[in-house]
Amino acid sequence: MDEFITLLEQYLVRFKIEDASEVVLVGGGAPWIWERIPKLIHSIGGDELKLTEIIDWTHAKQNLNKAFEMLPKKKREKVDFNHFKAFCFQAKSMK
Repeated sequence: MDEFITLLEQYLVRFKIEDASEVVLVGGGAPWIWERIPKLIHSIGGDELKLTEIIDWTHAKQNLNKAFEMLPKKKREKVDFNHFKAFCFQAKSMK
């Protein structure tokens, strides 16, 4: 992990991240991505950048399924899981 972060930092500095207007972060939903990468970007001069975070479809669907499975059985029967999958697939911003 630390080696990856160091390597990513070197690439971002080399590519002059401070000259970018936006950074798009695509990840699988692992907490270390969402916690560490934005901090790294801001620490090397990306304070003014727009940061867009995207979770890939497969992991979004897996996380949605985990949340769905946590519902009590009676509530699960009332919820249209496919509706929420379709909503996620539309890739609309939640902001």
